[in-house]
Amino acid sequence: MINHDAIRPYRENPFYWQYKGKPVLLLGGSVEDNLFQIPNLEEHLDLLRSVGGNYVRCTMSSRDPGDVWPFAFDETRGRYNLEEPGEEYWRRFAHFLELTAEREIILQIMDIGRCWRVRNEDGAD
Repeated sequence: MINHDAIRPYRENPFYWQYKGKPVLLLGGSVEDNLFQIPNLEEHLDLLRSVGGNYVRCTMSSRDPGDVWPFAFDETRGRYNLEEPGEEYWRRFAHFLELTAEREIILQIMDIGRCWRVRNEDGAD
C-alpha cells in the first residue's frame, strides 16, 4: 500500500518533492551532522521550525566528545560488544525521531558505516 502522505518526488515535476500530497521546498540546517547526539536537541529543532526549516540530515555517527556509541562497551574485555546495543545511543535516536515527527521535520538518515563499506568495495581510498 502506498502512503500518499509520505515524502516523495512531486508527481507533477519529479525534480521537486511533495509531502502530504502538496509540493514542498525542503529547508534545513544543523549544528552537527549527528544531530541526535547534541544535548540541546529540542531547542535546536524548535529554532529550525521557527525560521521555516522542515528538513534535517542525520548521520549515524559517534566521533565527537560526549557522543555515545551504538554498541555496549564491555569493561572486562575493554572493547565494544557488537551483539549488545548501546541503550543510550538508541534512546537518543528514538527521542530524535519523536521530536522530528512532532514538528513535521523531514528526516534523512545517513549510515556512515554503510557509506564507507560501499566506498571501499568500489576500490576507492
